[in-house]
Amino acid sequence: MKYPNMTITEATIQTAFAKKLVDDYGYNRNSVKTEYLIQIGSYRGRADVVILNKNDWAYPEEVFFIAEIKKAGENRGAAYEQLRSYIAASLNCKYGALVIGSTIEFFVVETSNGKKILK
Repeated sequence: MKYPNMTITEATIQTAFAKKLVDDYGYNRNSVKTEYLIQIGSYRGRADVVILNKNDWAYPEEVFFIAEIKKAGENRGAAYEQLRSYIAASLNCKYGALVIGSTIEFFVVETSNGKKILK
């Protein structure tokens, strides 16, 4: 049943996307984490969804995928910059995704002149 006047929250999208990674893409549910702490200089941010190389316990260098989740209508530029900062702070991150409402953009992380670039 659809609720046309109900706003879908970021938390609802986050949960659905994490479930999609497990159910549709085959990642182990123990490797998919939500609200994962990422150290960015002296600041500790929370990446909405990450996939770790190992299942239960991981060091920051084991993060290889980060997704930034926003509800529909949110500013794409700000969300992209937030994703980019989390990926830059994660040494071995190879992939990223920007999820705004029902729109998903996937990125490959490349390094050029010591800087990480999302393509």
